[in-house]
Amino acid sequence: MNLFIMDATLDDLPRIVAWRMEYLQAMLPKSGILDRTALKEELLSYYRKSLKDGTQAACIAYDDKQEIGFGSLIIQAEEPTPFDPTGCRGQISSLYVRENYRHHGVGGKILNHMLDIAKKKELRRVYLETDHIDSPLYSDAGFVKCEKTLVFNKNRIHLVK
Repeated sequence: MNLFIMDATLDDLPRIVAWRMEYLQAMLPKSGILDRTALKEELLSYYRKSLKDGTQAACIAYDDKQEIGFGSLIIQAEEPTPFDPTGCRGQISSLYVRENYRHHGVGGKILNHMLDIAKKKELRRVYLETDHIDSPLYSDAGFVKCEKTLVFNKNRIHLVK
């Protein structure tokens, strides 16, 4: 495998949107992603703005010239603290590898690429949500479980474990 990762730019907008749609379909297979046209337009608008203003970074993984994976990192402003004077954090919002390329290190390369971007932007914290919380992919990269986080969902507070 001749794997390499490229940062996505505004020129890649249609491909970024296509990747996000593929990711959403894989993560939410029963949803059918009801209004695809409206969602694509919203995603185009979102990525156009966020890539331009630097609040989003995205990358595409390739095997030779074939696209095989995608990752995105949201950069969010927060209140500065003594432990984080920049007041910015990252959230990995997408990490996706096509099924026939999984378990070959592609996800790890995408994850490390996004973490390198976070380091360059001097982010001290990077979060991600996953159904695969015990995956070595995340623990090997340095992620640890956050045991006491509350998430608001449908008028109820749920403890995320």
